[in-house]
Amino acid sequence: MPINIPTGAAANSTIKLNVNFTALLSSVGAVGTFDSNSPRVVRSNDTTLSTVQEFTDAIHNGSSDLTGNGRGEVRFILQDNGATTYYLYFDVVSNGPKAANPQTPINGNFEADTAGTVIPRGWRSATRSDGTMDLQVRPSETVNVTESGGSPGSVATNGSPNTGMFAFLMGFRTNTDSNAAGGTNAVLTRDFVIPTSNPGSIGINFKPQGWDSGANGNLSSYDFLQVRLLNPSDSTVLLDIVGPQMSNYGSCPFSPNFSINQASTSTPGYGYYNYWDNETDRDNHVQGLSSAYNRGKEPWVNCSASLINLAGRRVRLEIRMWVTNLYRSWFLLDDVQWSVIDVSLGTPQVLIVNTPPAGFNAFDTTTAVGAVNGVLRTKVAGTAFGFDAVALTSTPSVSKSFTGSVKVELVDGSGNIDCAARTSLQTVAASYTFTSAEQGRHRFSGVVQANAQRDVMVRISHPDNSPTLIACSSDHFAIRPAYFVAAATDQDWQTAGNIRVLNATTASALPIHKAAQPFSLTVTAYNSAGTITVGYNTTPQVGAITCVLPANACRLGILTTGSFITANGVAVSSNARYSEVGAVNMSISDSDFAAIDADDGSTLAERTIQSSAIDVGRFVPDHFNVSLNEPVFSPTCGSFSYVGQPLKYAVNPVVVASAENAEGNVTQNYTGALLKINLPAIKPSYSAAYQPVTALNSDAPTPTDNGNGTGTLTFANTTSNILAFTRSIPVAPFNAEIAMSFSLTDVEGVTTLVNPVRFGAAIAEKGINFTGNYKAMRWGRLVMQNAHGSELTPLSLPLFSEYFNGSSFVANTADQCTALNLDTQLSLNNPATASGAAQAGSANMTIGTNGSSKATLANVPLVNGSAGLSFNAPGSGNTGYIDITGNFASLHWLLFDWDHDGSHDDSANARVSFGVYQGNSRQIYWREMY
Repeated sequence: MPINIPTGAAANSTIKLNVNFTALLSSVGAVGTFDSNSPRVVRSNDTTLSTVQEFTDAIHNGSSDLTGNGRGEVRFILQDNGATTYYLYFDVVSNGPKAANPQTPINGNFEADTAGTVIPRGWRSATRSDGTMDLQVRPSETVNVTESGGSPGSVATNGSPNTGMFAFLMGFRTNTDSNAAGGTNAVLTRDFVIPTSNPGSIGINFKPQGWDSGANGNLSSYDFLQVRLLNPSDSTVLLDIVGPQMSNYGSCPFSPNFSINQASTSTPGYGYYNYWDNETDRDNHVQGLSSAYNRGKEPWVNCSASLINLAGRRVRLEIRMWVTNLYRSWFLLDDVQWSVIDVSLGTPQVLIVNTPPAGFNAFDTTTAVGAVNGVLRTKVAGTAFGFDAVALTSTPSVSKSFTGSVKVELVDGSGNIDCAARTSLQTVAASYTFTSAEQGRHRFSGVVQANAQRDVMVRISHPDNSPTLIACSSDHFAIRPAYFVAAATDQDWQTAGNIRVLNATTASALPIHKAAQPFSLTVTAYNSAGTITVGYNTTPQVGAITCVLPANACRLGILTTGSFITANGVAVSSNARYSEVGAVNMSISDSDFAAIDADDGSTLAERTIQSSAIDVGRFVPDHFNVSLNEPVFSPTCGSFSYVGQPLKYAVNPVVVASAENAEGNVTQNYTGALLKINLPAIKPSYSAAYQPVTALNSDAPTPTDNGNGTGTLTFANTTSNILAFTRSIPVAPFNAEIAMSFSLTDVEGVTTLVNPVRFGAAIAEKGINFTGNYKAMRWGRLVMQNAHGSELTPLSLPLFSEYFNGSSFVANTADQCTALNLDTQLSLNNPATASGAAQAGSANMTIGTNGSSKATLANVPLVNGSAGLSFNAPGSGNTGYIDITGNFASLHWLLFDWDHDGSHDDSANARVSFGVYQGNSRQIYWREMY
């Protein structure tokens, strides 16, 4: 059917014509039922479809019309200027059902959508600032709406469209607006170009409904509709069509009630359902509205504006509803149109054509002969594959007589969009003509798609040029990468990065990385030609993981990949962690990329992208944690110890060192060759409060590998001399507050969180304990004093211990421990014995002519600090002396500066004299008798 475009019509005009197809078929003697899917508008070249076009079965002559009665309304956007002829093609059902028109509809009447559609076809966007607002296409319906405090409180609202079967709803009809913030709004937009000449006008039909109100010139209160044309580039207002800003409520009521007052008998306002510009007790129309707007009525409002000043401009139509919470309101939109030109049809022409296919499909080449449906299983990027394309009848069955041309493409299958609108990924065949021998099924082989795609369809267009039928395969399929290449790297041993490759697998190999500290995992997707497939965009997972190091009794830790960021075929995680010590072998895989093929017979192996196994390591502990026993020193002399006397442990220090990861868990593989504690570097160091100490045992501890990530370090023993307080000038008694410390590290630098490790502290009451808490230290000496008396009685020679009390030396009556050896620690001499040569302390010494005397020690060890040294009587007339020399070098803590040379390195000396009386020289012997 020729469509006569009049002179003066300009491109971008909306062409409208009402068509009775049944009558047209009858006028040319054609038999059959009109196919409502068949109308197509073709441009003047009679080959190119008009880009934007629609046939509305439910509207005729500007009114709602029954569907299926062979008539309706055709609209399209003119693409040429001036008088010209377009063509309207249509067909009957008996020639085979037709696919829906693939071209974009104008859809100002919302008839191209189904109930619930948020963004209507042909429209740009639909948004709302409050998710509880209605914003969707709705059918004709009666909806009961309740408004607390409104009058009436419940209304069976009329939701009938202005024309046709659908309208667009925006506002608060389903939900209350009681929680809506000020300035809440919903917006519907579309862009179009206004004709350069004869632009006409733009019109919109809308139905206000609800209890709230708006006022002229007031853009802040309360609920109202605003329709404008904006500049698409900067949103400046080009034309106002509807809204308070126009101050024309009397001719274009933009809210169901007028004014911002509470409605009453003296003023219109909010609170009543659709009272418009009326007061509550009468229809007095203070703004001049007609009786169509009497109280409670629900008319459709038509408002329009001239486009003369915007000719040739690209504009954005914005329909916005504003809401302030108090009473709910909503609007129905319908029949939005602009620059409309009504045209007429020319003389009908009848074309006799072969029955075209009703559709196409594509599936794997293994699909049974005669099938109309099948699957496309997972393909591999870079690897050739094939599929069969089949032409279909409306039954459907294979259209074996089809011999037309097709264009075949691989297209992006994601999203719920029309086949024609899908993005082309690859042209398989720009033009191929089916032959009669193929009987409607052709095989396309050697298809190679270099890039990976998660969701792909085959699109078949007929004819190959200016197609009238476009169909996509019923099955979606994935083209996955051929393989992964994975690498573990880091910046340093506790930081993720890409400086070092972590692939060490022996106990001494480098680099090393701390357990549970982050490292990087990089997974790169390649096609079978070895090229990165930038289409890979999902998240890989760790596949099989096995222990590599230690080789025996390896405890497998936990490997977490962290969060991958995938871009251009490369997935990178900078938060991968492994919890154990040693090395692992792992692979990376992804079976989710091709998840779209999970139910079409593609095996898991076919769908899975796999990397070669890689070694990741070597992991070492993050730190050591230590558990310390409570060592105890043994006092050297019961309740005290002498300064300078070596101290021993009663309980020697023992440390259990646990190798831990960064999360504080024991790394149990830290054993055997992986246990690398640096024993030579572990040297105990001693310190003390008040006085310095001299270490006598600084040996490294004895290690024990517990075989579970822990080791025991045993320091010294309970028999060795450990330390002594440095002995110099005499000092007052003090308490021994001793600390022992050492640095724990391994040969690879792993150390404790706090180094050095300490037993006790060299401060008051914090030092290592002593048995019985006997920490007292005394600066002591051994003293001998001369003795003289009668040769007739034994003589006692004072030999005792003293300590310095801070001001003087006093007897150390607490000394019950010092043991003296008469033979080795005392030597005797006098001229009468062995020509004066020194004799052992137990020797029988000659006194006088025929007498002798022998020493005895009554107290070994000392009792109350005294040795009890005495010499027996040599007998009457045997007078003389014995010089006693101490040899206390083995008791160096009891030496003293007896020679006053500044060094406390002397043993005490004394003389015992027999037959010498000290006192009255006339008295030989004095004895009291009672």
